[in-house]
Amino acid sequence: MDAPANYLATPQTGMVALDFENEAKGDDSILFWAKRYWEAEVDGSPEGTLRAKRADLQLFLSYFSTVVGSDLVDYWTPSVSKGFRSWLDNPAPAKPSRSHQERYAPSSINRMLATIRHFAKYIESTRRFEAGPPMKNIKDLDLQTPVWKGLSELELMRLRAALDQVTQLAGRKQQMPLRNRAVFILGLDTALRAFEIATLNYDQYQGKYLKRVKGKASIYADVYLSADARRELDQYIAQERGTQPGALFVTNRGGMMSRQQIDRFLKTVAAQANAKLPPDEQINLHAHMLRHTSTKRVYEKKGPVEAKEHGRHKSFKQLERYAAQTQQEREETVDNLWS
Repeated sequence: MDAPANYLATPQTGMVALDFENEAKGDDSILFWAKRYWEAEVDGSPEGTLRAKRADLQLFLSYFSTVVGSDLVDYWTPSVSKGFRSWLDNPAPAKPSRSHQERYAPSSINRMLATIRHFAKYIESTRRFEAGPPMKNIKDLDLQTPVWKGLSELELMRLRAALDQVTQLAGRKQQMPLRNRAVFILGLDTALRAFEIATLNYDQYQGKYLKRVKGKASIYADVYLSADARRELDQYIAQERGTQPGALFVTNRGGMMSRQQIDRFLKTVAAQANAKLPPDEQINLHAHMLRHTSTKRVYEKKGPVEAKEHGRHKSFKQLERYAAQTQQEREETVDNLWS
């Protein structure tokens, strides 16, 4: 862990080196617990999770050190947590100041609170805080109904047509058009995240299932594949990949396909679809939009229970953003309220 294991940022000065042996040696130091928490609960998570958790912890420890003036973990009280929440929600706070001057978005604040809430629970699983649980009664900020971030029927139709065109235009086998096509269909049919697709191994593809797919928080699931997804995978394996062990989706040099490569390909498909579209109809495609689109389709057809299982969500609360109405759907609901 780069920070906060060896460094602690202060809002005024940024990153400053700490004498880790002296400052975080005992279990009365919040840095000691931050390092243990990172190693036990965070390390090995997807790249995006690592970045977010590192930023959240670093910002909290920065606030803690400046406000409390100590790294003693028992100085972390509900008042400190409440102050941290207010500080994040305050534009250009004077004391302590911070490099990000604008108010953080409510969704970002709630994500940070979730991180330090998890951190606090980890500490509490081993030792008690002298002043009691530091996140007790610290509520998330109320959010507006989330906006859906998927694809409309028209956008999906246009992207499917663009996918066909991009596949045909890729004239060389080195461009691996069948791999790219299989990734698109797999993401749309299964709601797998980009990192979940990128880290699949060939031996996980067994019959009609991808076995023991590792998701967020080390949750494993067997994922059913539609006939379309199996057909695309089989063509890719037969004509481009081969049956050797290793990653399921490989580069033309045999390495593992990265999530960045997945996003680049999806942008190529979107660019093809956008070529003849007016500015107000342009599609800004990324991998998570396929996940949103897939999960909502299951929600509409089978309801929240099946949608939760399909998206492999831990709670129904997490499902809300995937099942939310589009702005157009909300307008139509009001227009047709009494008809």
